[in-house]
Amino acid sequence: MRLFCLTAIILATYSAFCAQQGHISTWMAAVALSLDNILIGGTQVWGFTLMMRFCAGPNSGTSFAVLSSLFILFPLAVAPFIGKLGDSTGLAVLYAFLAGLMAVGLMAGEAALRMLHGRTAATASMTTKQPCNLFSRRRGMTPSQGIRKAFTGEHVLNYDQKSKKANWLDPDIVFGLAYRHVEPGQTILDLGIGTGLSSSLFHEAGLEVVGMDFSCEMLEMCRGKGFAAELVEHDASVAPYPFSDQSAHHAVCTGLMHLFADLGMIFGEVARVMRPGGVFAFVVAHPGGKREKQWIMGGCAKHQGKVPFHVHSEASVDALSHEYGFEPVTSLRFLSSSIGNQEMSYRACVLRKL
Repeated sequence: MRLFCLTAIILATYSAFCAQQGHISTWMAAVALSLDNILIGGTQVWGFTLMMRFCAGPNSGTSFAVLSSLFILFPLAVAPFIGKLGDSTGLAVLYAFLAGLMAVGLMAGEAALRMLHGRTAATASMTTKQPCNLFSRRRGMTPSQGIRKAFTGEHVLNYDQKSKKANWLDPDIVFGLAYRHVEPGQTILDLGIGTGLSSSLFHEAGLEVVGMDFSCEMLEMCRGKGFAAELVEHDASVAPYPFSDQSAHHAVCTGLMHLFADLGMIFGEVARVMRPGGVFAFVVAHPGGKREKQWIMGGCAKHQGKVPFHVHSEASVDALSHEYGFEPVTSLRFLSSSIGNQEMSYRACVLRKL
């Protein structure tokens, strides 16, 4: 980006030199400089916008582009036509002035990015008792590229609406099976909390919700709902989870386990974090038979990426339960469809930690 801007500055300076030597008229040189300045400024505004979208989410770029244009586009477009400065100093000096204006815009944009990272760092230093501590901890962010693409951008913004349209009832089913085993005031850990559709029901029942997800955009949407006591950005495929031993009474997990071929690590970490007597409520895609399956699931209509989709047999889940110190409480098989995909068999399970 900067190399492109430097090349444009050199070319425009050469145009100014040609004007001074009489090869082209001053008016034509001013028009050329103005167009070149707009090109340079537009390139930098575009670059700032991309940086802001990457660092602060999909909704931040437009407002920052407007701010950048105040520093860059307008002064660069009109300055070549300021006659007195051009007549008295020559177009070469005038263009140096324009380059200075552009540098101010660049520094302002970079300062804004530093302020953004400063606010992120300040948020990261907040105590974990503050509600919706989005950036309290950031560790182990290593999901596959396909999965990451599937939980960013427009898909995140429309996730709740799409879930409702798809009649996604996993949260309701899990809550219905687990609610009689939980008490108000207890803590529940939501693995892959996303926008909070599953744990919000437990919050309404009086439980304190702690959520974990690898997608900062999903966590931001959840944070806006204002019910979670703590939100942690962490990839569920990376152990250990950033929670103390026996720090949660219960755990819930929906819309996540189909992304894992081996659920052993999830079961092990949940068993470590949960207190004895608590319940672990979750949903797995069920093969409808004894064989486990795996295939690649295409992304939804308006987001890119393909994600792995794994189903887990009742026998394999029961074996993991026994291995990691859980006993079955209840389970329910049902038909459902994930967002944008065909209906298939799922199994909701509630296990008790021994």
